[in-house]
Amino acid sequence: MVYAQFRLKKKSIYCISPQRINFGGNIDVVCFDKTGTLTEDCLDLMGIQLSNDSRFDKLQTDFQSVTGLFAYCMATCHSLSKIGSELVGDPIDTKMFEATGWTLEEASTVEDAANLDQMAPTTVKSSNTNEADVHEIGILRQFPFSSRLQRMSVITRTVGNENLVAFVKGSPEMITSLCTQETVPTDFKEVLSEYTKQGFRVLALAYKPLDSSLKWHKDMQLNRDDVESELIFLGLMVMQNKLKQQTEPVISELHSANIKTVMITGDNILTAINVAQKCNLVTPYQKIYQVHANVSGDDVANICLTLEHAAVEQMTSHKSKNDNVQPHSQSDEAAELPNMCYAVDGSSFEILREYYPEEFKKVVVGAKVFARMSPIQKDQCVETLMEVGLTVGMCGDGANDCGALKTAHIGISLSEAEASVASPFTSKTPDISCVPEVIKEGRCALTTSFGMFKYMALYSMIQFVTAMMLNTFGTYFGDIHFLYIDIFLCTSVVLFMGRNKPYTRISVQKPVKNLMSAPIIFSFTSQTVIQTIFQTICYYILIAQPWFVPLDPDLDSKNILCYETTALVLYSFFQYVITGYLFTPGKPFRTPIYKNKPYAISFMLLTFFNLMMLFFPPEPFNTFFEFVEIPSPKKIFQVELFALLLVNVVVSTLFERCLVTNKKLMDIVACRCFRKKHKLSYAEAYGLLTEIKCETT
Repeated sequence: MVYAQFRLKKKSIYCISPQRINFGGNIDVVCFDKTGTLTEDCLDLMGIQLSNDSRFDKLQTDFQSVTGLFAYCMATCHSLSKIGSELVGDPIDTKMFEATGWTLEEASTVEDAANLDQMAPTTVKSSNTNEADVHEIGILRQFPFSSRLQRMSVITRTVGNENLVAFVKGSPEMITSLCTQETVPTDFKEVLSEYTKQGFRVLALAYKPLDSSLKWHKDMQLNRDDVESELIFLGLMVMQNKLKQQTEPVISELHSANIKTVMITGDNILTAINVAQKCNLVTPYQKIYQVHANVSGDDVANICLTLEHAAVEQMTSHKSKNDNVQPHSQSDEAAELPNMCYAVDGSSFEILREYYPEEFKKVVVGAKVFARMSPIQKDQCVETLMEVGLTVGMCGDGANDCGALKTAHIGISLSEAEASVASPFTSKTPDISCVPEVIKEGRCALTTSFGMFKYMALYSMIQFVTAMMLNTFGTYFGDIHFLYIDIFLCTSVVLFMGRNKPYTRISVQKPVKNLMSAPIIFSFTSQTVIQTIFQTICYYILIAQPWFVPLDPDLDSKNILCYETTALVLYSFFQYVITGYLFTPGKPFRTPIYKNKPYAISFMLLTFFNLMMLFFPPEPFNTFFEFVEIPSPKKIFQVELFALLLVNVVVSTLFERCLVTNKKLMDIVACRCFRKKHKLSYAEAYGLLTEIKCETT
């Protein structure tokens, strides 16, 4: 994990919780915020559409020619401030304000403040000479934007005028619900739907005249709900949100690895669907069923699934909290379940969660687009995916993503502000290219962790088997043997194994994620048996030699200088090297061992030294290692041991690379076919269609 953390840092991805890196190795689904994550943070203002006599005027693109209340709302309803000569604040607010051509100033004198009857107001000034009636407006109070409320508002006063006016902007659905309905255009839903289907982001603007008798100190005591009620609808502001350059390639890379991608956004559901289709988060062959849910007055929930961009078929279920869903026969749509997905908005999400706990889980697993989601709902969505057994990643850039970023197994923030505090990972590269990097490093780190565990465990078992056999013959290891094994053979593996970099592509296959799993246990057990068998064969080859003389143990000595110790300890030296090679796999999770140069060089040096000690041991080395000289004519015994080593390598490699990686065999070993599954499959999730009672209308 330490090496993985360093590699991520070089790619400008910072990790404050290294233990989370391993979770990246088994990600099943990655959730993305939309604005600032999949799309550019800065939106381009495309046009405005004013409301006039309960109808919309034509779309206007000349923003500075817009006058009246709509222009005043654009100029004042924001949270911008000035540092020097630079505007600081939300990018959307900045674009909106700059489009008006107005200027922002903060009162610096008592006289300026007195003009507006408050301490130090922010004022906006018009440079338009046609604005004869209004040149300067003071922002007296601000109700900041809330993701939960989906709006923000300000209380303003025109300089030289005693009247207070509240301006409000936010999501079109929320703003229209707060407006008097006679001021909302009759074609509002059609116009909004047209824009959102094309992927535009839309904000609605409204205003409310306040009591002219209010003074500043009374203004500060007004309740937000009172200010943001009975509004007068002004119109729509339409913005274009472009995809980031890396979005589509990263989504495609994740899909090729069979990793599901999900969008969780606070934006309009049709806008979210359009963006999801543009970036291939929803693939061209997938049909989108939009899930609608509502609660009637008698506390009954209704579910309606609507097929987008095709003939709409209403399928409705009436259910109280204690009723059961009645299944119906397989429909034509159900036959296309693999090629479909769900889209759900925040209000339906909440109703499903309360009234339909089982169907709710299926919708969450089957959905690819979650829209109009509050920060709490984003968190709940991630929690639900985790509850059904999925390993979840979350990537976002805003404060409203903090809960989900903290809850997910892997949370990646693209911002260095609030989200980075809650998130285990923070990327300085402001796009989602960091997600595959974290997954690759997670798979590499997870494979390395288990490889290291298996190596240390098998190293101990090899040493144990050798010690038991030597004890049987009345001999034992020498201190120099322990020193060489622990410092040179073992330490080189521990130091350099983690330096293998992740593989260049994310494969469909995922690494083992549990220590006590069939592949890990089978690998360790089989290799222990194999190494024990080959050590035993080594002993029988030794005693079959014509020059072999069995040890006559001296009870007062360790009896290290004997053929048994020399042969078995020397053979075990090779087994430690073989084991290090076996548990350092390459593709599909890590680069090949030869690309890890320090590791490869240490392997070659250790192998060369062991071969030298086997075939041509210098006398000083034999003495130092407490080995006896093997009097084998023409080195027949040494050749036989070397041949045995080659067979040992082949057998061990076949078991580790072929049998341990065989999923069907591991399922049999784990008796997985007899165990209850924990994950909710996508087929079960999409099977929700077949569980809903169909009513003809």
